[in-house]
Amino acid sequence: MTSTRTGKPNPECFPFAGMSISLKGPAGGEGEGEQIHLDEKDLHDAFQYALMPGGMPELREVSEFHLEVLVP
Repeated sequence: MTSTRTGKPNPECFPFAGMSISLKGPAGGEGEGEQIHLDEKDLHDAFQYALMPGGMPELREVSEFHLEVLVP
């Protein structure tokens, strides 16, 4: 049986070289939000959809944070 759920696209074909994201500051708080910068290697990793069992470690961290802090 051939799995159709995996894949490893050629990173040289990805159209992005980098990405910057500006976050808002805390609601009702003072100061500016954080800047997140993703370089080409970060994007190459993120665009792969042949993830290891359990998913991409960075995405698991975001999910755990969401469940611990943001979900009442």
